[in-house]
Amino acid sequence: YETVDMNALVAEEDAWLKSTGATVEFKNETVVLSGPGDADGNSVVGYGDKKFKNTVFNFTYKQENTGSSWGGFGIQLSPSALPWATKSVLICMKEDLVELQYWGSEYSGIIKAEGNYLKDGQEQEITFGMYDVDAASDKVQIVLSIDGVEIFNEIVVDATLSEFEGYFATIGSKGLTVTVG
Repeated sequence: YETVDMNALVAEEDAWLKSTGATVEFKNETVVLSGPGDADGNSVVGYGDKKFKNTVFNFTYKQENTGSSWGGFGIQLSPSALPWATKSVLICMKEDLVELQYWGSEYSGIIKAEGNYLKDGQEQEITFGMYDVDAASDKVQIVLSIDGVEIFNEIVVDATLSEFEGYFATIGSKGLTVTVG
């Protein structure tokens, strides 16, 4: 698989596409997403110049004022659409829970990891990705670690996900501020 350092992507400011109602700023080698978002309060910004397949991303992540809101990041078919509206793999960061959500053709699922992995308002080191394990049997591996702690290392069997190329995107709900760099 390919390893991507997010700093190279963030430097290409014109390549980032945002959803309706999203506010996006570029500062200190990061992309900062905030609301107010769409009618439901969701905002998305994604890197639109390249689709990724068999890729692991390394980046810093900060989520501020989480409360009952949530933020996250993932790989999806559109760089600026809501991830559940299309094929995607989404990491959803909540105050006391991290979810791996995926939508493919044969199966959609949510895998939960309970715990206080999110440090609200603090930068955290993230490794996230998806890559083929065995293309003949449609197996993909989805990985996530936060500050060096493995949260997910899941093998999913889905023909759509094993063939999937998508855009990296980040999302915030209810006007939440999310910073990726």
